[in-house]
Amino acid sequence: MEKILFGTVSLLALLTISCSEIKDLKNENIALKGSIDSLKLVIDDLENGADRLWSSAQNNLVEKNYEKAKENLSTLISRHPEFNKITEAHVLMDKINLEIELELKRKESEKQKKLEEEIKIAEQRRKAEEKLIAEQKRSEEEILRKEKIRLENATSKMRAKLDKLEGITWYTPKAAPSYSNYYSFHIYIGKKEYGSPWLRWRVTYAADEWLFVKNFFIKYDDKRYDKNSVKFERDNNSDGIWEWYDETPSDYEVSVLREIADSKSATIRFNGSQYYKDKTITGQQKQAIKDALDAYKALGGS
Repeated sequence: MEKILFGTVSLLALLTISCSEIKDLKNENIALKGSIDSLKLVIDDLENGADRLWSSAQNNLVEKNYEKAKENLSTLISRHPEFNKITEAHVLMDKINLEIELELKRKESEKQKKLEEEIKIAEQRRKAEEKLIAEQKRSEEEILRKEKIRLENATSKMRAKLDKLEGITWYTPKAAPSYSNYYSFHIYIGKKEYGSPWLRWRVTYAADEWLFVKNFFIKYDDKRYDKNSVKFERDNNSDGIWEWYDETPSDYEVSVLREIADSKSATIRFNGSQYYKDKTITGQQKQAIKDALDAYKALGGS
């Protein structure tokens, strides 16, 4: 019984002590909170005290930090209406608002000026491009004009003869022989009234005696073109004999003829049944090939 009583008394004593300590802790917390609040007020006063705000506003104004200065003055006016320089603060606030407005206008003006400069540069670029396009167009038109004149001149270098029965006009280079019993190496053109023109390639061997040409080849610069198993027609009169080949050239042969016309030197060899004969393709004949090809294009050939 005595032990139980002793235990109970001890527990009550401990509870009494614990309650006392808790109360003390609460009081300390209240005191600490009060100290913290006081410190906050001190800090706030240090940061937002009238003199501090006034000084910060002026410094920010000198450094042209107008928004910061405005913030300082707004806080000063709202928190410290009794400040001895409150009138100056209002005047300074008006000045800052004016500076902010002017700064916005300056920025807007600079932005507008930059935009106008960009528009000016773009306009200059556009005009330069238009000028370049116009010059290119004029150049192209001049090239086409000269090409048209060149082609028209080419047709003027051709003899035209109409076959009324066939309805074909034959265009032969004026530089080519007018008669068939002369050595020739040329191309000529056939064209009906409606339709595209076509090319013919004529090679004539003329001499006093028959060669009975079976084939021929052409050596031009460092190239060679062989024409094998070709059919030569033959005729003669009191002046001599002539053998000729007259067919439509292939596209490849047309390209060969272009190369021959542009070559420095070209020779054709006629291979007969027993002998052969070489003939030079002259500069006049080369020019006649060029004229015929130009005329062919002028007449609608491709």
